[in-house]
Amino acid sequence: MISTSLGISMNQLLYHEDPLFSANFSGIGSYSCSDYLDLVEKELNNILQHNQKKAWVITNEIPDVYFYFFSELAMFKYYSWERMTWENEKLSAQKFDFNIPELASVPNRLNNMLNKYLQIPVIEIWNYNIFDNVLWQIEYFWKNGDFKNNRIPLILCKRLSDLLFHIEKMVIHGKRFLPGKLLGANNPSFNLYLNEAMQSHNILLVQTNDSFTTYPVLNNPNYIKTSDREVTNYIQELISVLKKQALPLSNVTLKYRRAFFNRITKKVEILERKIMQEPSTDRS
Repeated sequence: MISTSLGISMNQLLYHEDPLFSANFSGIGSYSCSDYLDLVEKELNNILQHNQKKAWVITNEIPDVYFYFFSELAMFKYYSWERMTWENEKLSAQKFDFNIPELASVPNRLNNMLNKYLQIPVIEIWNYNIFDNVLWQIEYFWKNGDFKNNRIPLILCKRLSDLLFHIEKMVIHGKRFLPGKLLGANNPSFNLYLNEAMQSHNILLVQTNDSFTTYPVLNNPNYIKTSDREVTNYIQELISVLKKQALPLSNVTLKYRRAFFNRITKKVEILERKIMQEPSTDRS
């Protein structure tokens, strides 16, 4: 009762001289993507209940939510999680394509979550490595023979290029919106910063009214969740430092913004050329 009333953790009350804090971990009790997405959707619903809400993201890896913009990317991400995080034996035995029955319901579910997430204003801090991990994953599955044919990774690369194009449009407008949708006056704000020297981070900080909760990623996509004031204060300070060192892409000239997106686009094109050099084979 005292802990709840004062808004501090039991660790602060009982072990205030030790650097301890209370947290939840999504990996405990999550045995599949479905379990994980249930937790994420619950978090989103809780956040959207508040009148005031805002999020900060500092990451060297493209936030998973952006893959939801395009169904092919969403299905590949779901497939990779099931194989690499939850070791789903049934999906691991199948070559990836866009017609796997177990993935048929993925786009609708993730679109529903995307529509909720896009209601939250966000500030994000990236660096030039932002697409490296997904490109490595595509190349890994391709080299390992886990795609049904070579057209599939090429489609994924095309969708990554489409995603980059759309993200740049959101940066230009400073708003978040779905591809192909009209931009409205009530669309939540989107501000993107480039920090070239940023170290490895994958952290989400959410403010709802006067409260802060942070979600550092541990074994992507699983996350730790804590509202401990010491931790959230630390993350706020970290964001402040990284922003000071960063270039706001929404407010720079076309030259600097294009340089950022062109540099990442070239990485996608390099992987495309690698795949195209190998004759397409049917691995079914």
